[in-house]
Amino acid sequence: DTISMMEALKELIAEAETYEQDDYTEQSWAVFAEALGKAKEVVVLESPTDEEVKTAKEALENAQVVLENARKAKRDKNSVDTEIEVLKLKTMILGG
Repeated sequence: DTISMMEALKELIAEAETYEQDDYTEQSWAVFAEALGKAKEVVVLESPTDEEVKTAKEALENAQVVLENARKAKRDKNSVDTEIEVLKLKTMILGG
């Protein structure tokens, strides 16, 4: 239900706020920050819909996956696949 999804989203936001920007690529961080901002917008809504909460949660979860992949790519210097993921996720988040 919306309440349990909202609680999960709040927990996800709290976890996301512990991430350090310097650990990730600039592009992946930008997408992550966008998803985090949208998630924060949803949790302050008076009556968010199930769809708004679900979309925000999924976008933030996906952005976290991209960040982890970007962290590995940053270490490995093999970022082509990560940048493709970033572009795909950015398109999803921005609704394009």
